Amino acid sequence: MGIGLYFRHASSLEHDPREYLPAHPDTPERIVAIEHEMASLDWLGFEVVDAPVVTDAALERVHSTALVEAIRKLASHSPSGQSGPKMNLSWLDSIRSFPSEPSTCVISSP
Repeated sequence: MGIGLYFRHASSLEHDPREYLPAHPDTPERIVAIEHEMASLDWLGFEVVDAPVVTDAALERVHSTALVEAIRKLASHSPSGQSGPKMNLSWLDSIRSFPSEPSTCVISSP
């Protein structure tokens, strides 16, 4: 087991906010560059984990129902069409069960 968990998901590379915010730093290229560097450094000791799908119940343990519903509504208008159960955020459960420091995550749901 590593020093923490690094969550990733291939769908993160589909998230590109530059269509709406051209100067936004959260880009697929950024994720690729971060992961390339981390891989060259043996992931800095982190255990690499594919992010599983999240449930509303899991989200509502750390966010209000109103926020979860607002983000779901916003995501339903996403250019990628990704919303609802395709959002990969249930890494929260894994963080709670990991016996060390909090994890690092650079993924974004498309």
